[in-house]
Amino acid sequence: MAATGARMSAPETQPWVHQDLPENGSLEARVADFHLGRLLTMDQEHYENKVWPLCFYISRKDLAKWQMNAARALGNMGDTGYVPMLGTALAGNPHETVRGMAAWALGRLGGARARTILESRLAGEAEPVKREIEAALEMMR
Repeated sequence: MAATGARMSAPETQPWVHQDLPENGSLEARVADFHLGRLLTMDQEHYENKVWPLCFYISRKDLAKWQMNAARALGNMGDTGYVPMLGTALAGNPHETVRGMAAWALGRLGGARARTILESRLAGEAEPVKREIEAALEMMR
């Protein structure tokens, strides 16, 4: 995959960004391991065996941070096709930071399905996730 230089980059990286680089088959083979949906729903085993070996400088204890950031990115993508996946994270992820970010992402994506999911979870959540759900519903008004 050649670098295109289409993204803005810092002046010191300009020469590198504009290089025509060869494909990295090893990384290409692992793309699916880093799909945002996969990161949001991954378990500890996937994290330790697929993600962490390439990102070993990040603690093995940071699974929830990866999931939270995946939820944030999915919300920013604007694709309502991710609403069911975010709803599953809101309903079942054990980490309140991930559930809170899933609520935010659902509010950002909007739509009837997202509203239904958020409303269904409102009574079952404690603070601070409940506040995130309320803010997400408000964002959708």
